[in-house]
Amino acid sequence: MIENITVRALKRELKKIDGEISKIDDLLDANPLSEICEIREKAAEILDQNKGDYETISKLIGPLAEREKELFKIARKQTSTNSLVDRKVRLMSDRGRLINDIFFAEKK
Repeated sequence: MIENITVRALKRELKKIDGEISKIDDLLDANPLSEICEIREKAAEILDQNKGDYETISKLIGPLAEREKELFKIARKQTSTNSLVDRKVRLMSDRGRLINDIFFAEKK
């Protein structure tokens, strides 16, 4: 019974670590600046197509502006690549230890 609880707790922690590693990988793999350029090109097209119709422009550009803000947040996070990689290395090490602990806990 106690081993079962221990294994479940270890597996839960392993799942958390895997999620954090996945988030870091997504952040490192993201290419926000190219998408920001695309958003700005779309915004320029919208402005050219709807000259003077400010209500339509506002409706069409609003979602693009929100997405652009999200992408700038990602770009800011990517400036600390070294700390992200360090964090990932620590998590991978912890992950390996957890996998070993789970293996030996299940063997008992």
